[in-house]
Amino acid sequence: MNTSKIIKPEIDADFLMWSAMDRIRQLEAEVKRLQVQNSSQDKCIRILQGSRLIRVPLIEIIFIRAESNYSRIFLKNGIEYFTSKTLKSWAQEIKDADFLRCHRSFLINKQEIVEVNRHAYHIVMRNGEEIPVSRRSQKNCVTSLFQNEDREEKNPIPKPRCTVHKLKLTGIPTCK
Repeated sequence: MNTSKIIKPEIDADFLMWSAMDRIRQLEAEVKRLQVQNSSQDKCIRILQGSRLIRVPLIEIIFIRAESNYSRIFLKNGIEYFTSKTLKSWAQEIKDADFLRCHRSFLINKQEIVEVNRHAYHIVMRNGEEIPVSRRSQKNCVTSLFQNEDREEKNPIPKPRCTVHKLKLTGIPTCK
């Protein structure tokens, strides 16, 4: 048998590069899908009421009002919960873009705002409650209310850390 006529298959570097880039695109699409799925799930807080631990979705909260070292949580269905946590601790726990600290005594849900009165320094909520806005935070409150709506429409999902564009290899031709 003559071994000189055996042909070894050559590995095409362009094909390998193209298939690797295609796999990266597929993984990025999967990451985006998972991010949408995680962001759509309801976020909740847990409230301790006596011996009961109550789970409350953030979308059900209208606002949280500070009362000294305690706080009162107002829900859409009219229920109020009195808790022993401070407003500062609730603000740290929630850390949601839909909540805004407009006053040292109030943490409000932006989705429940009906009217903003810039001259009287107050916000009218959906349940009819008027929430004061401190003069110091008024400009930040009004701008954050209107800027977040524009920002959400343009870029609802953050980009993944690894993208195809970051993987620029020198000396290897790209396939189109």
